[in-house]
Amino acid sequence: MSGFVGADIAQLVALRTRFELHAKKIAEIASTSTTALTVAEWAGADIDRVRGEWRSNSHPALLRLVEFLNSAATDLARQADQQREASRDDSRGMGRSAGGAGAAISGHTTMADRWDTVRNGTGDDGIRIDEVVGPDGTARYVLYVDGTEPSRLFGNRSLYDNVGLFGTMTVTYAQILNAMRANVPDGSEVMIYGYSQGGIHAQELAESGAYKVTDVVTFGSPYRNDDDTPGGTNYVRIHDEGERWIPYSGKPNEIRDSAEEFVDHVVTAWRSILGDDAGAVTHEVARLNRGLDINYTSRASDVDNDLFIGTHGDQSTYRQGASEWEAEASQSAEGQRAIASQARFDGVAHQLY
Repeated sequence: MSGFVGADIAQLVALRTRFELHAKKIAEIASTSTTALTVAEWAGADIDRVRGEWRSNSHPALLRLVEFLNSAATDLARQADQQREASRDDSRGMGRSAGGAGAAISGHTTMADRWDTVRNGTGDDGIRIDEVVGPDGTARYVLYVDGTEPSRLFGNRSLYDNVGLFGTMTVTYAQILNAMRANVPDGSEVMIYGYSQGGIHAQELAESGAYKVTDVVTFGSPYRNDDDTPGGTNYVRIHDEGERWIPYSGKPNEIRDSAEEFVDHVVTAWRSILGDDAGAVTHEVARLNRGLDINYTSRASDVDNDLFIGTHGDQSTYRQGASEWEAEASQSAEGQRAIASQARFDGVAHQLY
């Protein structure tokens, strides 16, 4: 069988993404134009006429267009979910259209095994999505994202796409988003494993709030600048002591952490002083609800550390590092909490993409 019934989910997802991007751009234009007209040092009948036209006609028209595009995107998402459900039984066991899905796997999956999947279990696009049904009967999803393909300067998994570190939309991230939307229902719990560039995009997806990402594990990946373990996401970041060239792969220094903690308390205090008690409580709850941010330096180096890239590209190093972390994590409260969260993604697994 083809694994496909009815509408093309990928096209629905791609159109949804395009509508949402256009809606965001138009909303930004409307906002910046309103600000520009408001602060413009220009007086007289001409500016009054322009401002009046903007307020009464142009600005409302743009907002209606934004509303239409967002509404259409929501409808496309609903249709994709319906199509996905209609095709699920037919597609399960078929995998991606260009190949077959892996056999169903039941039981505990070690972190070392997940590392092997990141590096060897994805396709040419470096993306894999597994659906896992645990003992509680809940379907959860694991996204695997491999790193840069050194031979590519542009396009998916290219050297250029490392600019995702700075929040720039990239070909790789767009492809990840489309694959997720075509296979993972909105609101589902997701765990992401990413290596190098893949870890950048893992953080990007978690921070976007597009999915309920409960856990992110990165190998040899730099921090994204705006990362702050949002929404309770638990981060485990593994980097080997022999890494030579990954920028900012270590934990931010204690001075910065202390400063952020101080700012958080000041914000809470000022909201209370200004009478915004609800806002103060909400801010404090959000601060306390931050997920784990575990930074682990593995000592598994088994290649010459004098090489330009050190241990970054050595697969056995990070496999051993993953096992190291899992063994040591059980000895701390934070580590036990991370292991327990990840364990919810054990069960009967089927590759969807």
